[in-house]
Amino acid sequence: MDDREITELLFARDQRALEELTKDCRARALKTAREITGSAEDAEECFDDALLRVWERIPPERPASVKFYLFSIARNLALDRFREKKRSKRGGGAECLPLEELSEVLGDVRDVEGAIEEKLFTEALDRFLDGLKPRSRAVFLRRYFYMEETKEISSALGLSETHVFQILSRTRAKLKKFLRQEGYSI
Repeated sequence: MDDREITELLFARDQRALEELTKDCRARALKTAREITGSAEDAEECFDDALLRVWERIPPERPASVKFYLFSIARNLALDRFREKKRSKRGGGAECLPLEELSEVLGDVRDVEGAIEEKLFTEALDRFLDGLKPRSRAVFLRRYFYMEETKEISSALGLSETHVFQILSRTRAKLKKFLRQEGYSI
């Protein structure tokens, strides 16, 4: 079932929409949430909470891709859970998230979100990603959106891990330059 059909089911308040979303999105969303939280139980809770939020928000919202919308909510819930755990542990032994690698470019992510309008920043980031070569874009998204490990990326794309590190480093440098050109203070 495609996004449009699932969205129509949600607008009709038909629970088959949730079944379709679960069938299509569960495995990838759980994998990403588990990578972020380090816990299968937390990942399950994040996915379940994301489904509930989709049910509560559609309607009135009508996202371009309901599957991506669900995935984004689950990912953000997992990031929130990770940050909460990290705060409670005061960082004791918590692994570095891929987003923390971007801190050299973005600074504190919360500062970026507070300093600029999120929609404009997202549009700028989309323009940046559109300008990348397909392989660089795939590596960047796998690392910083799907939170995949570099070994996993190298295996999936048939690259050496060293090459993946080089692509990520160069792409972060390009992002920094791009954001400065767009008027963001980095």
